This record gives sequence, C-alpha cells and structure tokens, in this order.
Amino acid sequence: NFTKIKILGKIFKNEVFKFSSNFSKEHLIGFYDYWSTENEQTGRLKFEELKNWNLESKLKSWVTFSNTKKQKSFTKNRP
Repeated sequence: NFTKIKILGKIFKNEVFKFSSNFSKEHLIGFYDYWSTENEQTGRLKFEELKNWNLESKLKSWVTFSNTKKQKSFTKNRP
C-alpha cells in the first residue's frame, strides 16, 4: 500500500506541475502538499476522496483561497 501511495503521489505531482506556466511554484507546492496528504483511515490520498475532481479548477480555487487568506491575515494583524 505504501508503494502504491508513493507512486500515485509522484504521478499526481507531475500532473500538478504541468500547470507551472499558469501558477506560481509556491502555489503548486502548497496545493500538492495539501491534496497529497494520506487519509490514515482509508489509506488514500486526499484528492482521491473526492468524487468529482478537476485539477485545473481546483488549482484556480486554491489560488483564490490563498489570496483571500493572505488578505485576511494582513488586515487581522494590522495595528
């Protein structure tokens, strides 16, 4: 099972980084780190848990979410 997860993780990483011309390396790494986490109960990667998966759509949402999160943390920490 560990070998399967590792292989699937590499395949997923290659698919994510095909979008390197559209998204920053920072966003792709954060996205990959989040969605490639293994669910300890099911033994599957987080992205496998979703029935409908569209990588490009998820990446766009991730960028929007990241930008919103940065704006909130900036205003939250302002004096």
